[in-house]
Amino acid sequence: LEKKSYNLYLGRESDLFGMGPAEKYVLVSNAIDDTCLRNRLVYGFADRIRPYEGFAPECEFVDLYLNGDYAGLYLLCEKPEIHRSRLPAGAGGSLFEITAYGQGESGRLFELNDGVFVEIHFPDPCSTAVRDRVELQVRDLQAALLSGDGVSGISGRNWTDMIDLDSWARKYLIEEIFENADAGFYSQYYFCHSFDGPVYAGPCWDYDGTMGMFEYFPNCFLAQRDHLNASLYQPWNAALWMKPEFRSRVTEIYRTEALPELNRLLDTVIPELSVRLQSALELNRIRWYGAADDVSESIADLEAYLRAHMDFLTSAWIDGTDYRTLTLKRSPGAVYLYYCVADGEDCRALPEPDALGAQGEAWYREDSGERFDPGAAVTADLILTAYDPSGSGAEKEENGS
Repeated sequence: LEKKSYNLYLGRESDLFGMGPAEKYVLVSNAIDDTCLRNRLVYGFADRIRPYEGFAPECEFVDLYLNGDYAGLYLLCEKPEIHRSRLPAGAGGSLFEITAYGQGESGRLFELNDGVFVEIHFPDPCSTAVRDRVELQVRDLQAALLSGDGVSGISGRNWTDMIDLDSWARKYLIEEIFENADAGFYSQYYFCHSFDGPVYAGPCWDYDGTMGMFEYFPNCFLAQRDHLNASLYQPWNAALWMKPEFRSRVTEIYRTEALPELNRLLDTVIPELSVRLQSALELNRIRWYGAADDVSESIADLEAYLRAHMDFLTSAWIDGTDYRTLTLKRSPGAVYLYYCVADGEDCRALPEPDALGAQGEAWYREDSGERFDPGAAVTADLILTAYDPSGSGAEKEENGS
C-alpha cells in the first residue's frame, strides 16, 4: 500500500500521550479503512472489557509530518510487547503470534498447521532452546483443544488447566463482535508468565479488516469458522466453541458487559469521533486521494453493519435462536463466505453467485451435487458451491431431478 505504517523507535523511553514510558511505538496508517476508525474503535472497546492490563494497546490519532511534509492521519499505538508499561508479563514467559504465510524472522518461526505459523516475539533474543520450548507448549495446547476429551496426548493435561479462560473468552468476543477477517489465523497474540503456566489470549492487534470492510455478511459467525482452506487452517476457536464451558463464559460476558459497551460505542463513541476527526479525515483524503471526499457515508455503513451484526449475535446468544450456517464457495480454493439462517427458515434472501463475484448461475450443494433450492427450509449446515461439483447439474434439471 502506498500509505505506509511505521515502527517508531525513539532511542530512549518516552511517555507519549500518557501511555507510559516506552521506546517502541507504532504509527498505523489505516490505509485500507477510509473511515480510519476501525482500529481505534476496537481498541477502545477491548480496553473497556479488558481482563488484564495491556489487553488492548493505548492509542491516539495524530496528524503525521515526515521531514516537514504532511503524511496523513495516523493512529499512534503502543507496540504489542512484554514491557512494564505495556504488558507486564513474567520475565520467564513468552509472547507469540499466530501468523499466516510464514512472515517474520526464520529463527523465531515454526509452522503449526498448513500455512499457519507461530512467531515468537519474547524472549528477545530467542534461542533455539526457547523456540523448542514454545513450540512444545503450543503443540501441547493444540492437542488438548482438539482432543475429544479435552486432554492432551502429549502431556496428559486438560485444556482448562492450559489457558486463562476469561481472557480467551474476551478475545474471542472481540474477534466475533467486530467480524475480524483475520480471526484465528493472523495477528493473533498470546502470552504466558511461565512456560508451564496458563496461556493468555491477547494483546489485541490489527483490526482494520473488520465491520464489513470485506465481503462477509453481518448475519454470520466468523471467528468460530472452521477454515476449509488448508493454507489457512487454524482450528482453535472452532474447537473451543464446541466446549460448553467456553460458550457459557462467552455468552455471559456478551450479555453483561459487551452488549452495553456496544450500545455506548454506537450511540456515543462513533458520533463523537466522527465530529472530532472531520477536518483531519478531509485532509487525509486530500493527501492520498486528491479530494476532500466526505467519508460520512462510509461511517454510516460501518455503523449499520455493526448494528446488524449485534442484532444477529443477540438473537443467537440471548434470545436463543438456533442458526444454520451456509458456507459459500465461490470458486475452488477461494476465500469462503458464510451466511446464517434460523433453523427451519428458507434462504430466499441469499444473493446469487454473480452478485458475489462468482462464476456460476446458481448455488449447488457440495454434498449431493444438487442445485440448492433457496425456497426450501434449511435444517442443517451446508456447503454451497457456485459451480456444479458433479458437472451434471444441467442434465439433472432436464431430466426433472
